[in-house]
Amino acid sequence: MCRGKGGRHSLNERTVWLCNHYAAPPAMTTLIRPYLFGKILTERGYAVRVFASSKIHNMDVNTITDARPYLAREEEGVPFVYIRTSGYEKNDLRRVRNILQYFFGLLRAARRFPPPDVIVATSAHPLTCVAGIRLARRYGVPCIVEIGDLWPESLVAYDMLSARSPVTRALYRLEKWIYRKADALVFTMQGGADYIRDRGWQDAVDLNKVTHINNGVDLAAFDENVRTMTLDDDALDDESAFKVVYVGSIRQVNDVGKLLDVAAELKRRGEETVRFIIYGDGTQRAELARRARDEGLDNVLLRGFVAKKYIPYVLSRSNLNIIQVKQTEIMRYGSSMNKLFDYFASGKPVLSTLRVNYDLIAQHNCGMTTRTQQPGEIADAILKFARMPREEYDAYCARARKAAREFDYPRLVDKLEAVMQTLWRRRETEVKQ
Repeated sequence: MCRGKGGRHSLNERTVWLCNHYAAPPAMTTLIRPYLFGKILTERGYAVRVFASSKIHNMDVNTITDARPYLAREEEGVPFVYIRTSGYEKNDLRRVRNILQYFFGLLRAARRFPPPDVIVATSAHPLTCVAGIRLARRYGVPCIVEIGDLWPESLVAYDMLSARSPVTRALYRLEKWIYRKADALVFTMQGGADYIRDRGWQDAVDLNKVTHINNGVDLAAFDENVRTMTLDDDALDDESAFKVVYVGSIRQVNDVGKLLDVAAELKRRGEETVRFIIYGDGTQRAELARRARDEGLDNVLLRGFVAKKYIPYVLSRSNLNIIQVKQTEIMRYGSSMNKLFDYFASGKPVLSTLRVNYDLIAQHNCGMTTRTQQPGEIADAILKFARMPREEYDAYCARARKAAREFDYPRLVDKLEAVMQTLWRRRETEVKQ
């Protein structure tokens, strides 16, 4: 790594391009991994440029409202290039058009900027990785492919695509090509190499170039927001209640209705102290609100959307933070949900109903994962924490906070830097030979 006196990173002439369709600054998104990578790399002396879509994912915002093909501007200290793309609301043809616009627009706009020394291309969708590999060839530099979502495996797992459809088969072929051509493969989930073996691609894809860098948390910003971004909510201040907090989307894949099943089970048992406080929005929120009202579930509070800057305070006021997602086979490769690391940072125990391989909660002994998603078993787990002796409960809290330090973003960027440095040294050796 490039470090000067006192362990600080010295300036260097390396240029890093981060190509991520859904990148945006914290004010616009909760998906801030590319922004934080860019911010920290910039602070370490790299010349960084983030290439993102002008249409901000999950928001009614487009940073380009005229005919210009791209917009270059600095976002909170990080140079961004927004590629002009059109809007969409659902996973329909308009979203496909948006993806294609980003792909072709990125290839064109890249010519307008000084060439990079390395490209990091991130897959939510695979065309970003294809563009990254093509640009890397254009400039004769290495390409790091970062896999944040397994396409099309995730789409198959959540019944969005048939495993036998021609589209799915074509996407698998494209995925294999990407893995072969990448100079390095960085998975956000720990089981990336397992996935390659399960697909039978280990002879075509060099497993030595596979590593993983989890998602994480900006601890300095998290702690600052706990202090300064407080939220006026009587439920959070109620010391008589055992507060189980969920933050995140309320969509079909999250299956948040399961928490209402648990709330009903606890009422049936006469457990009046447990309160579910749910922060988030999505296509199923209105339905859940009606259900809570109709079933008299006064132990469930649906608070709606809350800006990410308030999440640290919310989590810090909980007694137990809960993860609820529809169980699928894809979890055998691990999981790296952003909210998990915010949960760790809050210093409160985590209860997950999602069984995963490489379970970080179990690895760090800072919570519990239920064996099933049956309401009775989830209720039992909640009551275990609610009735836990204070000393034991505090130990879980301490271990959660300790786990967060492992996933602080500067430590994650250390790992990315190590991958970049390895690729540069390899290129230098090849040139000398």
